[in-house]
Amino acid sequence: FLNKHDLKFAMAALFGIRPTKFEVEQILSIAKDYVIRLEQDRQKNSETVHDNSGLEDTEIEGARIYEPIFAQIMMSKLELVDEDDILRQVFCAFDVGCRGFLTFEDALRAFQYVSPKISPQVVHDAFCFGDSDNDGRIGYADFVKIIKGTHLNPQRRYHY
Repeated sequence: FLNKHDLKFAMAALFGIRPTKFEVEQILSIAKDYVIRLEQDRQKNSETVHDNSGLEDTEIEGARIYEPIFAQIMMSKLELVDEDDILRQVFCAFDVGCRGFLTFEDALRAFQYVSPKISPQVVHDAFCFGDSDNDGRIGYADFVKIIKGTHLNPQRRYHY
């Protein structure tokens, strides 16, 4: 099972931000409602089905939520995440000058922030890979192709 602390940690790992108290309470409430519905369904079918297996995996006690319920709730929340919106936010975070494209310096700054020990040559190679027209810029469309893995530019001719 996951307690409140574990629930907060798991949600932060999944979504990249720490959930609010309201969100945690909302998840626990959804889980509790889910368990109540399961119990009602089990009672309705108790005349025909006497299998209690799995019930211990779906019980909720106080501020604890069992992993199968957590997984089901998180899957429904992840389905609501707009992938394009996230990509736009990441692109805007890289594009600190709000120019609508990324330069090598933008990429280097972003990579060094995320991974300070990364070699500038690795960043250079990655940038050249994404710079499809070798103009020293990566626009949003190329950025999306790179992130989604649909962009291939084996030529690494650009030098900065």
